[in-house]
Amino acid sequence: MLKDSHKNPAPTYFDRKLGWIIYPILGISFIFFANDNDFKTLIQLPSFKWDVVFSIFAASITGFYLAWLTRYLDKKHPWGKDLKKRNSWQVLLGILAPLFFSIGLEVIYLQAIDINIRQSGILVLELPLSFLYLFIINLLFYLNYISFAYQKNLRSKSTKTTSVENVKILEGTKENLIPVHHISFIRSTEKTLWLHTSQDKQFFQNGTLNDWEAKLPKQFFYRLNRQFIVHRDAIENIEPTATRRLKVVLKNFNGEDIFIPKTKATAFRNWWQS
Repeated sequence: MLKDSHKNPAPTYFDRKLGWIIYPILGISFIFFANDNDFKTLIQLPSFKWDVVFSIFAASITGFYLAWLTRYLDKKHPWGKDLKKRNSWQVLLGILAPLFFSIGLEVIYLQAIDINIRQSGILVLELPLSFLYLFIINLLFYLNYISFAYQKNLRSKSTKTTSVENVKILEGTKENLIPVHHISFIRSTEKTLWLHTSQDKQFFQNGTLNDWEAKLPKQFFYRLNRQFIVHRDAIENIEPTATRRLKVVLKNFNGEDIFIPKTKATAFRNWWQS
């Protein structure tokens, strides 16, 4: 029996594409903003090179931690479920905890290069600036989620508008209605459409695959190629091939091998794993 449930996809955050650029930039900029020396004097300091290395390292470690934390909290305390509780955890673990950690690293670093903490700007400049940076990064994660939720809502509305809950099937001269989630796959062969159900039945259907693709809910059904539209729960497994195509194995189907073109392989994986 096919299930009509669908696992909510996780948000896709900005850090996977931009983190390697953003965090080093933040680390380098931190040196200049948190230092009261002018640029010429700053780059001539003996410790400048080590300051750059340390700052990039600290910013990167903090950034990767925030990325892990945000995804962890998405599972434990989703924004959409309890915003107040999620924000509390985000502030505690996403701002305050790394703030004290990074400042602690800075204290250890200053001691290592024999600089008195009182003579540094750690409390006047670096502490408030670190707080500001952490606040901005956490805010970016939140705005990223808001954008994801907005797009998801638009897709949901679009699906509800264009999809159907039941479909008409032909059994000889009779017409019956069956729930959409009972459909296992639809197959086009020799200009004829056959609808296969999860009860191992098949029915002749009118129309084209394009017609069915337009009205079936896209979170459950995928157009594999020119011959097949399948329900996600009808897929047994997928197998990569030497030609970079994907072979799709369907449950209770012993027909010809089904392949997805390599140009659609990534999109299919994203849909199937979401």
